Amino acid sequence: MHPRSKHWHLLDYIITRACDVADVHLTRVMRGAECWMDHRLVVSKFQFKLRPPIRKQRPQKRLNVRACKDPATQENLQKKTSDLLQNSTDDSTSNVTDCQSLTNEWSSLCSSIMKLAAESLGFSSKKHQDWFDDQRHDILSLLHEKNDAHDALLRNPNSASLH
Repeated sequence: MHPRSKHWHLLDYIITRACDVADVHLTRVMRGAECWMDHRLVVSKFQFKLRPPIRKQRPQKRLNVRACKDPATQENLQKKTSDLLQNSTDDSTSNVTDCQSLTNEWSSLCSSIMKLAAESLGFSSKKHQDWFDDQRHDILSLLHEKNDAHDALLRNPNSASLH
């Protein structure tokens, strides 16, 4: 309360963002016990829901399957794959009954095949053709024209005629 006017004024605030208003459970003003003061203790209880940080994932590399249209690439990939399978069957002639060793063998086979495919086919560079590629020279010449006109206008603003 103001000493002269006897009006109550709010002096202290709790500031929250609009999206966090739902997290505010209780806000109180507590009177001091020892002495009379203009200020009061403002207590607010919140319940925050913290989310783990969102991590950006790298885009997956995709194999260039269009390279399989080339018969030479197909033949090269088939030869490398058959050599790999021949070597893997020669190495594992015993019967594997242990689940863990079978899982390890399968994962090594998958990684080997993926490595061979990446070597033979390669990765695709982009999914969609950029629509600027066809008109690149036209766009660059128009931008150059625009920049020259803007520079001329900045150098001498009075000589420019408005169309």
